Amino acid sequence: MKKNKYFSLLIAFVALLLILVGCGNNTLDTPKNISVDINNRLSWDKVTNARSYELEIKSKDEDNEFEKTYNIRKNYYLLDSLSEGDYEIRIKAYGDIEKTVLSDWSEIFEFHRDYENGCTEIGRAHVWTPVTDVSR
Repeated sequence: MKKNKYFSLLIAFVALLLILVGCGNNTLDTPKNISVDINNRLSWDKVTNARSYELEIKSKDEDNEFEKTYNIRKNYYLLDSLSEGDYEIRIKAYGDIEKTVLSDWSEIFEFHRDYENGCTEIGRAHVWTPVTDVSR
């Protein structure tokens, strides 16, 4: 009788452990270090275990109502097709085809598209951390 009781407790413990492991955190890291270059290439750091990315581009100009979402497999995208103006972008990573494992949206990245000079970043806030207890 005691053996059955211990065996039942062991089975219950293993089942609980499997449930907890199966319900673990299924999110990916958020895409970071987004940048553009003068060749109109948008890029960001690869996200570990990401199989694809969702890229959302919106125009910030009132006279250009552009908003589009792209699903891509690489951690870069060419922005050649955009007209001149100011845009904002955010990126999300997906871990599987059914899109059940995903990241949060990245911070919004703002840039200006210019035909002559390519894309340039705008609006990124730089945070400076003061240094204390430094001898001169």
